[in-house]
Amino acid sequence: MRTRSVAMFMLSLVIVATPAAEAADATKEDLVKSLTCKPGQEACEAPPPPVSHRRGFSPPPARRGITFEPFTEEGRKNLDDAAKAGKLPSADLEVYFDYDKADVTELARKSLGPLGQALNDPKLIENRFILVGHTDAKGGDAYNQALSERRAAAVKEFLVRSFGIAPERLVSYGRGKSALKNSSDPLAPENRRVQIINNGVVAGAERKP
Repeated sequence: MRTRSVAMFMLSLVIVATPAAEAADATKEDLVKSLTCKPGQEACEAPPPPVSHRRGFSPPPARRGITFEPFTEEGRKNLDDAAKAGKLPSADLEVYFDYDKADVTELARKSLGPLGQALNDPKLIENRFILVGHTDAKGGDAYNQALSERRAAAVKEFLVRSFGIAPERLVSYGRGKSALKNSSDPLAPENRRVQIINNGVVAGAERKP
């Protein structure tokens, strides 16, 4: 019986951190480098629409500078595929939860600290991130789906509350056991994770020179 479950952040450049000691080694600088848009990742490089401050002028509704949206099953699968293919920036970071719980533990806070600092870095401050909860294959579909959603939501709440990150920069949802990272070992701890995906420029953001 497992006594502790693990949550992990993932985008295209992978920082493998399986043991707790290694997970703690991921620094703010590591995560900023991993999550920053790189040449060829146009999905998160697209500039936002211009914002006008002229009196009496109402610009058209802003569009996000992204090509992947997480609000349908098809969109979520496209996000999964884009992260795996390196079309969106990625990094792995383990976050520890107690068995069958979604509360952010003290160990989880230590892992999430550098992430919260990274998301507030000027290189990432204009971007939106998707938090995707995953479980291993133990248990039923409905149970794992609900648990993954609760854990992703708990991570979002912690980042908003502890680091002042604007809620509109974070979207959370769960995938249960439908997208195993290690399909050859369905009960492997790396399957119990929270994936974070850099999903492009937030609507209305003004790029800094």
